[in-house]
Amino acid sequence: MSSLLILIALSLLAFETTEYWLIVALLVLLNLVYAFPLLFNKKIREFVYLKTPVVAISWVILLLSFFWSAHGFTNTVRDLNYMDFEDHMYLGITLLCFMIAYCIPFEIRDIEDDKIHLITLPQKIGVGYTKIIGYLSAFFFFVLQLINQPIIDSNTSEIVIITVLLLLFIYLSDKIKSSYFVSFAVEGLPIIWLLLKVCC
Repeated sequence: MSSLLILIALSLLAFETTEYWLIVALLVLLNLVYAFPLLFNKKIREFVYLKTPVVAISWVILLLSFFWSAHGFTNTVRDLNYMDFEDHMYLGITLLCFMIAYCIPFEIRDIEDDKIHLITLPQKIGVGYTKIIGYLSAFFFFVLQLINQPIIDSNTSEIVIITVLLLLFIYLSDKIKSSYFVSFAVEGLPIIWLLLKVCC
């Protein structure tokens, strides 16, 4: 399945720009040092506290690249009248807060399966403090979204619903032992967000 998806991805990349290829190359490099001991003979995930941020940053770069590709790299990267650097940084930080909070239920689920030398957040600081990091990240995501949304409209209720669900999933992440909880409920959050976008 992975080989098939790689072939599909490469065929789609043939239609993309050089800038997009560079971003993909960066993501591939991040994934290589994450999965293989290429840095100081250790994987990135084996460095204290780096597993969750690296996963979140990879997703943020990927999501931003979709945004840039949809609007054209020529417009977004070179034309500062379209969207300046601060707007890109603001969007990136907002997405990063969401992704860190979103990763927490997966970190807590994997605490029993992760080897002790990986030193994940729950292993290092405990489930309770890991949840607090998740709650704070979700809170900052919500605040940043509200700051960027000065007018109350359907988008505001959408962000409220997503934030509440995110907080609920973090809270329940060590209470519901079923493997289907994270695999279906938590992983389904982006689909719920998409449905809210379409319906609202």
